Amino acid sequence: MDNCKEIQSRIESFEHGNLSLKDEEAFTNHILNCADCREEMEIYYIILYGLDDDNEKSIENSSYSEYLDAFDFTGLVEQKLKDSEARCLFLRQWSHFTRVRYLFVTAVVYRVRYDKRRRKLHRYARHAKKVQEMYRREEKLKA
Repeated sequence: MDNCKEIQSRIESFEHGNLSLKDEEAFTNHILNCADCREEMEIYYIILYGLDDDNEKSIENSSYSEYLDAFDFTGLVEQKLKDSEARCLFLRQWSHFTRVRYLFVTAVVYRVRYDKRRRKLHRYARHAKKVQEMYRREEKLKA
């Protein structure tokens, strides 16, 4: 029950998009599996939008307006939870893609730097061989 109180206290943060990805996933999973918390979320939306006589408050996503116009707060909660699940999945996949891209770029940069060093060392080695050959020629000429 303590977990339910904590989840219910996060409904407003969820509505305003102030939860971290991890918290939003935990919140969404709990609300989907807990009838009491889902009912509490419906009550939150009834108070927020249903009791607004002047229709001063509007919801930013027009796909939710059909639920508000029909006073279907159960449908609104379900749609918001579905959208949250989809957004979390997208962000997880994007995060994974970003990590893979970072690793790839790091590998390419490392390889480029390695190749530059290798070429530089190769130039030094060629130069050292030329210097050695010069000294040998000078010694042969002296002898």
